[in-house]
Amino acid sequence: DFIEQQVIEALARAFPVPTVTRKNVRHALQLLGGLDDNRRGLRRFLRAHWTGDQDYLLRHPRTQHWVRRHPRVNVELWTNGIVFESPAATALGLTLGIEQDPLEVLRLGTYVGSCLGLGGLCDYSAAAVLLDVNKQVLYARDRHGSVVARQLIALSKVDEVVCFNVYPESSPTPIKALFRAYDVALAEALGLARYIPKSHYDRDYEIEHILSEKWWDDALMK
Repeated sequence: DFIEQQVIEALARAFPVPTVTRKNVRHALQLLGGLDDNRRGLRRFLRAHWTGDQDYLLRHPRTQHWVRRHPRVNVELWTNGIVFESPAATALGLTLGIEQDPLEVLRLGTYVGSCLGLGGLCDYSAAAVLLDVNKQVLYARDRHGSVVARQLIALSKVDEVVCFNVYPESSPTPIKALFRAYDVALAEALGLARYIPKSHYDRDYEIEHILSEKWWDDALMK
């Protein structure tokens, strides 16, 4: 514990961190410390975020370049998501929404124990989801605000909504059905088609890099 605390404090000295006691702050620093890929992009974001520059990612020239090349995409709707009301969600005591806190976005793998979590083989992809505006994470939270499941969604090069697996993969069918319903409603609100795979191995789509260098394809939702 002492060594871990010393490492976190050493990482924090490079940033104007408000406090290292918050779990999502410590998680962001730990993630950064273990990254090889996307490290520079995440470091620059964290410095901007902790100096109060909340629009750093959207104002970035490469983000704006992507936005200009995708005029059909309502970026505000895509990044904020939709109001999703469902009797099934109410019965399960869950709320679904696109995560707005960037430090919580970074925890998408850690929350569900996937390879995108701390120390995972593909931890760099957590940074990619945060850095690239064409990638979002959808969380299902219970009444206490705890994450019970998550889904990565992305926009393809041809403006299709690509919906990946729900994690943990052991999530009950009713929860997976809620994510599917949200995906359908979001695509309809955006006026964009959902990518429908022709087979289990279908990967006939391209998800562009914007600020990220590398990311892991989470496998399509079945």
